[in-house]
Amino acid sequence: MRPTLLALAIAMVLPASAFAKAERTTSHSFERTWPTAIRHIRIDEGHKIVDKDADAGYVVFEVVEKGKTYRGALELIRVGGDRPSLRLVLQIEDRPTYMESGLLD
Repeated sequence: MRPTLLALAIAMVLPASAFAKAERTTSHSFERTWPTAIRHIRIDEGHKIVDKDADAGYVVFEVVEKGKTYRGALELIRVGGDRPSLRLVLQIEDRPTYMESGLLD
């Protein structure tokens, strides 16, 4: 029981933004979503793309805010099943979750 309490106490002390991430699931195809996501990040939001790999389904980018640079990553994960879908997982280091949610929306 003590290790559980210790883990809970540590989790409560650490900043919430360090573990923040936003997720969305869509019925759109990867082929339709990938170029749209890249365009949105680069053109619409104006973030610098540092690395991307369509085969692996990820893009790494930088968010510059008030002179500070924050690293962001978007993963596009194909989800199989009766109705194939696509899960989008976005994380921006040291930024609140509402920023990630806003970018996904």
